Amino acid sequence: MQEKNFCHRTKIATNDAEEITLRSQR
Repeated sequence: MQEKNFCHRTKIATNDAEEITLRSQR
């Protein structure tokens, strides 16, 4: 269960990083 939660948090962190990258490109 903890491993699944870690994957979920990692996915969210990746999405945030991609969003920041897209914003910085403008």
